[in-house]
Amino acid sequence: MKRISCIYTVALLVSICITLDAQGPDVPKAIAVSPSGITYISGTSLNQTGQMEIVLSAFDKQGNRIGTEHHFSDASGPSSPTALAFSGDNILISCTSPTASTGQDIVVLSYPQVLLSAQTPGSLPGSLTLEQSYPNPLKQSDATLIRYGIPEQAHVQVTVTDISGREIKQLVNREVEAGMHEVEFRPGSLPAGTYFYTLRTSKSSEVRKLLLVR
Repeated sequence: MKRISCIYTVALLVSICITLDAQGPDVPKAIAVSPSGITYISGTSLNQTGQMEIVLSAFDKQGNRIGTEHHFSDASGPSSPTALAFSGDNILISCTSPTASTGQDIVVLSYPQVLLSAQTPGSLPGSLTLEQSYPNPLKQSDATLIRYGIPEQAHVQVTVTDISGREIKQLVNREVEAGMHEVEFRPGSLPAGTYFYTLRTSKSSEVRKLLLVR
């Protein structure tokens, strides 16, 4: 098994080094930066079983990798990403994919950006932790990062509610490893006002306030 390192320079300011377990070279194909400053890089990688995968990795503003998604193509040959774009809460990857019938198809993969919010570096929190989102106040056209921590693996829910308690958006609803994590919230067309975001496990919960302005 070889360990392959690929170095990318983002906006000529941050050098990012990705090291993957691979059988061959990792090849970057597309890069995009979200409104909140998260950098996404997509490319191809030959996995440990010798199959070609599409890989999507996310990095914070300091160049720390905060999540990775893998997609294995069952096409007649290896699929290759060509471009990245953002649509609401999703990141879209356009790909070319060979087929036996038509020769080559165009495929679009869609991933919720929250799926790429994985553990960030640092020590384990001693208790349930919910930090103030940044930026806050938040403009309707922007996105804010919510950072939270859990001391042990648990099923986690992170939700956004309005001032009446009505749920507006569910950001996380899954099993999460112990550690510090980040999730992105984009208000879109929500009206200006006061909102609350809640971190909840089976044992406890934490709430903080978010102000949305025009």
